[in-house]
Amino acid sequence: MDCPSLDNLALSERSKDTIETIRSIREVANVLAVALSVGAMHDMFAGNRFIEASVSVSTYDFEEFAKTMKGVPAIARKRVEQEAMMAFLNVSNYQEKQFWRAISDGCSVH
Repeated sequence: MDCPSLDNLALSERSKDTIETIRSIREVANVLAVALSVGAMHDMFAGNRFIEASVSVSTYDFEEFAKTMKGVPAIARKRVEQEAMMAFLNVSNYQEKQFWRAISDGCSVH
């Protein structure tokens, strides 16, 4: 996908607020991924002696854990897409509309 070049783009306050919301979504997704990892380690090792921990590791459902971890970015991406589409609908400036369409389609803000 080609992301448009939007030189000299002036964003409205509403768009700036949406960008902050998107940043928050990404931060929460990162925290969630860390929390899931810490939770998995806790489930396997906390309070367990060595033999119990090795049994816990051997019986842990890593496939389900991997599916869960893969779901975090997908959920965050969907939320970003929703925020971008709402912003697209709420702005009237053509360049801002292009910007939000691009974000919705997967372009990122640098």
